[in-house]
Amino acid sequence: MSDYIVWLDSAKAHVFELNAESTASEVKKTDLAHAMKNIKGSHEHHANDVLFKQITEKTLGCKKLLLMGPGLAKNQFQKYLDDHYTHTLATKVVGVETCDHPTDNQVLAIARKFFVHYDLFNDPVLASKSRE
Repeated sequence: MSDYIVWLDSAKAHVFELNAESTASEVKKTDLAHAMKNIKGSHEHHANDVLFKQITEKTLGCKKLLLMGPGLAKNQFQKYLDDHYTHTLATKVVGVETCDHPTDNQVLAIARKFFVHYDLFNDPVLASKSRE
């Protein structure tokens, strides 16, 4: 079982898979995007559900889940989990962090306080990024 970091905004999501044996360069990243772009009105909710379902399929069975992003999408995804996965995935959320559009290394540095048990956070590159 792995832990996951999900960075998402209204158009896309980046899913980072962490496990105890990973080094910073071995973190698995999956990019997901809405199948439908620039949708307004009632269809926007459906587009979010499509992306949320993709994220859920990727992270189901995780030990811990950290949600990150610049706007409301991360909070909407947390509500989606609360509504649809109340006793499973919703209970795995360890934090919801606001951040703009970070690099992959910055995502890992922000996640450091939630996943300190991984050796990859002893990586000097990530340690220096977290001090910036």
